[in-house]
Amino acid sequence: MKTLPEPLALDTITLRPAVLADAPAVFDAHRDSVLHLCARAYTPAQMAIWFDGRTAGIHHPAIEAGQMTLAERDGRVLGFCAAVPGEVTLLFVRPEAAGSGLGSRLLHVAVAHARRGHDGPVTVVATRNSQRFYERHGFAAVEHSFFVRGASDTRFEVVVMRGAPPAAQIVPLAERPDLVPLIRGWFEAEWPAWYGPGGPGNALHDLQAYAQHDALPLGLVARLDNHPCGFMALKREGLASLPHLGPWVGAALVLPGLRRLGIGRALLLELERRAAALGETRLYCATATAASLLERCGWRRLERVEHGGQTLALYDKPLGG
Repeated sequence: MKTLPEPLALDTITLRPAVLADAPAVFDAHRDSVLHLCARAYTPAQMAIWFDGRTAGIHHPAIEAGQMTLAERDGRVLGFCAAVPGEVTLLFVRPEAAGSGLGSRLLHVAVAHARRGHDGPVTVVATRNSQRFYERHGFAAVEHSFFVRGASDTRFEVVVMRGAPPAAQIVPLAERPDLVPLIRGWFEAEWPAWYGPGGPGNALHDLQAYAQHDALPLGLVARLDNHPCGFMALKREGLASLPHLGPWVGAALVLPGLRRLGIGRALLLELERRAAALGETRLYCATATAASLLERCGWRRLERVEHGGQTLALYDKPLGG
């Protein structure tokens, strides 16, 4: 059986919203997951009728409603999840991805969607074999239930669970210098004109400089279930045209497929907290892409500035006020 690396390299997986054309591939991944991963928790008779009369059409409603996210690698669907406010409704991974970290990644995506427009714990109905997985992510069993399949209304036992899984963990790069090579690759892929071949930047040099605990420049790493998923830095120097301003927030990125899940916000708020602890009273940021994040976190737009052929929005935020 083909296996994935342990732990799964998050940047090798693409997460994206499912479209109707994906339904057959999603259904194939669904069957693959159930028939291999649920077999030890249910009887052969139950397994034989699990998908009786079911087709790829069972996934059309969730896809059409924009509720489903799929994970693919080299065009192959490895797993998928779906959620509505307050509930994770689907989460399955292929057997080759079981234990790799992909399920955890999909769960964080699903929980983030379930929390939109919903306060309080999130519900999931777990198959018996997946109960421990959800327990490890902060869910607890609240009820034993069942669903039925087949002409004889065969019962399949499930567990209703509720929980509030933890958000991203933020740590200084100084605590994880082993991640520098990985994040260097992120930098070179995200900003090829600066850090790529022939570019003026040196990602390794910058990251080594960011690996400090209590001084600037300072870099922070975001992790989901111990998998690195984002980065942000605070540095003394920023735009050469505004040398009197600083410090500056920069080098901000979250892996594709994990954006809009609150990871950038968590990084920014922790960076603000650490800057205040270092005695900084005001921060600055010039951005072409993060205006919405900054404004949600209380930053003030000052003006537009030209830099490197781009028009950037200049923001500031006072600290400790």
